[in-house]
Amino acid sequence: MQRPVTLKSGRLVLAAASLFLIAGCASQQDMDTLRADVAKAQASAQSSEKSAASAADEARKAAASAKEAADAANKAAAAAQAAADEAKAASEKSQRMFQKSLRK
Repeated sequence: MQRPVTLKSGRLVLAAASLFLIAGCASQQDMDTLRADVAKAQASAQSSEKSAASAADEARKAAASAKEAADAANKAAAAAQAAADEAKAASEKSQRMFQKSLRK
């Protein structure tokens, strides 16, 4: 698995490139290319960081919406159960009244 590029690893690459420059192994063009690569890596890391933060924010919003929907569903289920209980009680009452009227 490839490790993500971070600002820390970019600085490490820049430090290594500086050592090559001091040793005389790298030309100015090589250093410019390396600096450009490090800048791209840093920009990519920052962009990834922003994307991750945005995704985390969206996930929090989705979780909050899901919780609200679950709460609404629970309230609807409780209301339906209360209505069913009320209907059962009314049915039992009418059954008793019917039975009572048959006995007269």
